[in-house]
Amino acid sequence: MGQTLGRAPLLPGPRNFSNLPKNKIFELWGSFHEQAEGFGLTQDEFLEILRSCLSTHLEFSEKKLDQIGKVVFTTLDDDANDLIDALEFLASFAVMSGMTPKEKAKFVFGIFDFDECGLLT
Repeated sequence: MGQTLGRAPLLPGPRNFSNLPKNKIFELWGSFHEQAEGFGLTQDEFLEILRSCLSTHLEFSEKKLDQIGKVVFTTLDDDANDLIDALEFLASFAVMSGMTPKEKAKFVFGIFDFDECGLLT
């Protein structure tokens, strides 16, 4: 009941980050490793990752990118504890990216393969 045909629409905030190229997704991954101290990202860490990787690509001012980033952060912070899971953020952005389905699956698998053994343990 209530199901519609087609894809679910993206909210306006996250829509700004859809179809990012593969290299930008990997830049986000690298910036996460440089910026974050754990897997729980604060809003400031999240915004710094976005600024360092996407402001030039998206041609947004820092103010506009922060404004949109705060909306996305609030969307991802579903338990309202002022932290978002970094791997969920990266996986979400990858799934919305312009990568091929195979590249998306490989990337998402890779970020959860902590010991790089080719298995999720």
